[in-house]
Amino acid sequence: MPILEDQFCIFAKYEQRKEDGTTISLIQMDLWFKQAGVISKRISVRDLALCFNKVKARRINFNEFCSVIEDLAKQKGISVEVIKAKLTKCAQPGKKRSDFSKNSTRSTTKNIGNVETQKVDVGVNVIVEPKKEQTKNNNNINESGVEG
Repeated sequence: MPILEDQFCIFAKYEQRKEDGTTISLIQMDLWFKQAGVISKRISVRDLALCFNKVKARRINFNEFCSVIEDLAKQKGISVEVIKAKLTKCAQPGKKRSDFSKNSTRSTTKNIGNVETQKVDVGVNVIVEPKKEQTKNNNNINESGVEG
C-alpha cells in the first residue's frame, strides 16, 4: 500500500520532466485532490489555492504540503486523517480504469466539459487525460489521393 509521501512524489513528477518529486505545484495538487475525491461540495479548488498560497511559493515541499492539508482540514472542519487517507489511496495520475485494477468489477464514466472521470468500484475517482484527435498528414498525398 502506498504511503502519502510516495504519492506526493508521484504527483509532483507528473508531466514535469525536470522535477525530482521533492516539490509540488498548485496545479499538480489540484489534479491530485480532484482525482482523490477531496475536492467536493465542501472543499473547493479555491479553498485549496488559498491554503497553498499562504506558503508564498510556486512549489512546496512535503512538510509544507502537510501544513497546507492541516490548514485546509482545520478551516473546513474535516479530519486531517480523512484527507490523507483519500490522497494515499488515490490511483496514480492519468491512469485509466483498465490500468487501475484488475479486480475492478464495476465502473462508471462521466464527462465534465473536456475532462473525463471514471469511478471504479473501490470508490476512487480517476481523472483521465482528454483523448487527442487523430489527424492525417496530408503532406505526402498528391491531388489524386495517392501517396507520393
